[in-house]
Amino acid sequence: MRIRPAIFLLLGLASSWAPAAAQEDDFTPLLKVQTVMISVAREGGGTEIGSGIVLCQDESQVYILTARHVVFGKSLISEPDAGQVSRIEIGLFRNLAPPIVENRQERVITKQSAGKNRDLLLLTVPLQLVLPATAVLSAAPAGSEAESRPGERQPAVYTIGSQQGAGKIATSWALAEGTLFRRDPEFLYHTAPITPGFSGGPLFNESGALIGINVEIVSGLEVGGDPETRYGRALAIGPVIETVNKWLPGNCLHSAGPVRELAYETYRRAMRAVSIKNWPQAEALMKQSLQHLAQEGGTVHLQGMRYTTYLPRYHLGLALYKENRCGEALREWGRSEVQRAIQEDKRYQKLKKFQKRCVERLKQDIQKASATAGR
Repeated sequence: MRIRPAIFLLLGLASSWAPAAAQEDDFTPLLKVQTVMISVAREGGGTEIGSGIVLCQDESQVYILTARHVVFGKSLISEPDAGQVSRIEIGLFRNLAPPIVENRQERVITKQSAGKNRDLLLLTVPLQLVLPATAVLSAAPAGSEAESRPGERQPAVYTIGSQQGAGKIATSWALAEGTLFRRDPEFLYHTAPITPGFSGGPLFNESGALIGINVEIVSGLEVGGDPETRYGRALAIGPVIETVNKWLPGNCLHSAGPVRELAYETYRRAMRAVSIKNWPQAEALMKQSLQHLAQEGGTVHLQGMRYTTYLPRYHLGLALYKENRCGEALREWGRSEVQRAIQEDKRYQKLKKFQKRCVERLKQDIQKASATAGR
């Protein structure tokens, strides 16, 4: 992570800057599959680590977006080949494929750099394996997730990056959670506690959509925030795509868009099943929606002027509750609460009532079982 001198002095002062143990839900492994570890060895010695996001996949090529300085160093003025890079290793989550390695003898990665204009680098990597997930881009304008009225909850963000092991080798993925603090035309500023290994990695919104690429850490004084706080700075997805789009195949970025629409279409069918109280069908369809998009939140158009919030976990819990499966229902409602979208919906009061009823049902079941066993 490119850290400015004044901020570098602060790195040892606050142990709280280590990545937070953010709550991991079902959508977290999906986001980790999209995130890669990058280790770079230089001719002069030393290894640096960073991260990247699998932007899209086209036939046998995978397109990975990262920060330019992860590979070529902190100077944005020098030409790409001046980085004295001797080895690059890219690792996929859960070892889906062997690490992709490039060295002086074998050039396997094509690199497209935004140079001094923007701290971006697009890596094209040969890979025969079809990856289970690629980035889903935010449909909102760049940075609009950060806009909120005074007193409103700041939108949550998630970011995934590499954690450093012995010998400065990236060894594991870390999840950090925070909120969006502010934005300007090109950058998003957030409170997720990131470290240098997150550099070049993705910034996701509450729905798991890619909204930015982490490029550095800045002080609160620089961005009008708390002077004692350091903020992550990420290039907003709009300027990012504007920069790299010319290097991508024509339909590459469009491949991720239908995932959300598929989830929403399945959710619309599920809601029709809820409206006619066909609970087995509602259960099956809500589970399908979650397979496409596990994070709740976002607006789904039903028909005409009718819109609703995407809440498949809440409604899956409702279907299970109606089928007298309270233990499973409580689990889904708990997961829904963790994701927070339900807490801002008028149905949240119903959820709390259903939870209370389920707990009472389970207590009665336990009492009946105890009485039966005592006979």
